[in-house]
Amino acid sequence: MSQPQGTVSSGHASKPLTSIANSETKRDYLVSHRGRKEIEIIDYVTLHTADYGNLAQRMTLTIGKNIKDPSFREWVLPSFSTTTENDRIVGSVLLMGALQKYFSYRITLCCAIPFVTLLGEVTDYEDILKRLDKLDEMGEEPTHFAKLLRPILQNMILSFTQPTNPAIHSFWNQIAHVKRRSGSGTMSGWITAFCFWSDEGEERGLGKTNNIIGNILYPVISTDTIPGGYVTVPVKVDDHGTWYKCKMLAGSIGIQALPGPEGYVPAVEEGRSNEEVDEEKTGIKPVTEWMIYEFAEPEPGKEAAYVKPYDPNLEL
Repeated sequence: MSQPQGTVSSGHASKPLTSIANSETKRDYLVSHRGRKEIEIIDYVTLHTADYGNLAQRMTLTIGKNIKDPSFREWVLPSFSTTTENDRIVGSVLLMGALQKYFSYRITLCCAIPFVTLLGEVTDYEDILKRLDKLDEMGEEPTHFAKLLRPILQNMILSFTQPTNPAIHSFWNQIAHVKRRSGSGTMSGWITAFCFWSDEGEERGLGKTNNIIGNILYPVISTDTIPGGYVTVPVKVDDHGTWYKCKMLAGSIGIQALPGPEGYVPAVEEGRSNEEVDEEKTGIKPVTEWMIYEFAEPEPGKEAAYVKPYDPNLEL
């Protein structure tokens, strides 16, 4: 008994598929727009380090969002037991070619976050996802907050099991986008879910947005209103009868430079026209810390002045 071979079946199907799809009589069946609509895929690599096979598969994901019947994409692409990654790439390019009468294709390479490392195990993220259910018991705003977080956690979990999936790459490429204008700017992307409340504890309006992850809309916010990632708590310290007004601070307080993944330095240098790069500082990670410090009450009409932070290594 013969088995379906992805490459063979895709190659043989390309001519009739192209003929069917490119027929002007099928336009109303496939798309709702006139002429050719440009589809752009953005990646954060260089010309010679881009994974063009992956980009082709990502292109078909966007095609699926711009045709009347998204299942047409799955119908065309090979998914047999013998289908290989190469077969899926071949099928993706064939689909692009079959629909080129309705779409033009653009790949944009630019700078951003090219590599992400998730710390911990997949079970840690599964545990966090389960904990979101508790927010549903706390009212309308926490329920909305949990709704924004679930697709993010679900995609992080899939990042462990399907790291090369084009949909996962697309998810990480939508983490943040900043548009700057004179004086201020706006930030979009799913990272804004973590800016759900302002520093005053007020829920933000959704604002204009086209950021969608798992059918969930994410807000666009002003970069001037990004809330702090830490909290401060007043604490009074009685040191054998001597009182000190202090504050404790904890949370995300900065970033740490560290080496990037193997092979990343040459790629960065290529992107910078062979400019030498410090290999010890090609990556960053958030710094989560705490501290306690004495706090001087401000004089009327003046801002607070901070006294030197408490150093546990100094003898009292």
